Amino acid sequence: MEQVSHIASRLVNYKNVVGFSNYPAKRIKNGQKIDEEVIRIYVSKKQEPEELYDEWILPREVEGFPIDVVEIGEVRALANPIPKDGRREVVRPLVSGISVGNIAITAGTLGVPAKKSGELFGCSNAHVLTPDPSNQYVSEQRIVQPGKYDDPNCAAHIIGRYHWHERIYPESQPSECPVSKTTIWLLNKVSSALGRRSRFRTYVYGENYQDFAVFKLANGIYYDTTRTFDFDISDYELVARLFAGSNMYTIMCKLKYQLASGYQPVVRYSTKPFVEGEELRKSGRTTGDTTGTVFDVSASMRINYGSFNAVIKDVVVATDMSAGGDSGSDIWRKIV
Repeated sequence: MEQVSHIASRLVNYKNVVGFSNYPAKRIKNGQKIDEEVIRIYVSKKQEPEELYDEWILPREVEGFPIDVVEIGEVRALANPIPKDGRREVVRPLVSGISVGNIAITAGTLGVPAKKSGELFGCSNAHVLTPDPSNQYVSEQRIVQPGKYDDPNCAAHIIGRYHWHERIYPESQPSECPVSKTTIWLLNKVSSALGRRSRFRTYVYGENYQDFAVFKLANGIYYDTTRTFDFDISDYELVARLFAGSNMYTIMCKLKYQLASGYQPVVRYSTKPFVEGEELRKSGRTTGDTTGTVFDVSASMRINYGSFNAVIKDVVVATDMSAGGDSGSDIWRKIV
């Protein structure tokens, strides 16, 4: 895996590249996987070589590894809402699959609750429960159900307050560290004094593996954890959380990273490895009850969050099963 990721990461700055598979993958030919292992590179749009400058054309192979280019569309955090139905109205008790959001954003999807140190928390994506997931600090903390887009009077339906989110580090976000800024200023002064054209800059470095946040439930707010808005979950186990996608594929973060943050779901869950072709199911604010199949068990993907881009590592790529507003949806696997 490390060798494949190392090689593929060298290609992420080519035109239209949005991600890559972390493992050797099967070549896609005429829409079908064939028995040839390649390094799979995801692009937002495939273009003919004559449409590109020579330096934009991906090589056919690197260090003996053949390269396969797969069009995936532009991958965005799924935050574009649509007209409401029952799941976009007031739902009590709370269930997975309904409209929710920080009062400062539009609307996303509520997940099942999780416990940490004996306390119960509501769950969704960081970009659903915060106005800016790249910011460590959150000033607006009111969480409403339904989200603001679905109910202009949502302030009357506060279900809790923001508690914590896994900060998402953008690509090349400028550092505000005084020590770093002073050091870079000195280095640039020296470079200028020596007549050099090179200049230095700092940025905040961090690796991203999930888009996840939690909120404290308000008094009198309860969950029904036996079902989603759409289906009973007695025959299902929680395995991932949906957070992004394109018009062709859905992107989700693995549950193991939520567990590593200390938040344990109160429903049956699994961290068993994903298998290409297996079926997954979700209940979401926008597209409701949908299913998809696993296309890639581990990829690194550049996600468009609107005001910034961020690379999220070790994500699962599935066939199209979502749309804007489904962010935060729980992903379920049928118990065999």
